[in-house]
Amino acid sequence: MKIKKSKGQMALEFLMTYGWAIMMVMAVVGGLMYVIIPHPKSLTTNKCIFGAAMPCMGVQLSNDYLKVSLRNSMGQSIYNVTAKVVIPIDMNCNVSNSSLRAEDRLDIQCVNAGKLNLTDDARINMQVTYRKTRDGYDQIVMGEIYAKYT
Repeated sequence: MKIKKSKGQMALEFLMTYGWAIMMVMAVVGGLMYVIIPHPKSLTTNKCIFGAAMPCMGVQLSNDYLKVSLRNSMGQSIYNVTAKVVIPIDMNCNVSNSSLRAEDRLDIQCVNAGKLNLTDDARINMQVTYRKTRDGYDQIVMGEIYAKYT
């Protein structure tokens, strides 16, 4: 008499026989991925996002200062330009020029001196205020800065 095995029993026998080998291969692949692929913290590059009106051209962070370079891409001159860090603390910054023509570069420098109290990777929010006319209303551009200490 021939015993007929059901399909479910065959699947279970296959997993029991070869399951340990599949698990070992998965463990080796996972270990290699952990060693070879860099961690997200090490992938952080210095960048800032301020939008199309004032695109970021570069950022540098150290214990002494935070430097940000922006470009006026609004197609017109802007006046009374000021900048300040709003997160992690409220701190005013120095701007290279309070009036900018179209396509001019704006350099912002904030004296850190340990005030920002940041770790190796930093996320900083900055506010740039300007006017489109000399006696107009204040306009605000908010930006995020992702930086590593250099």
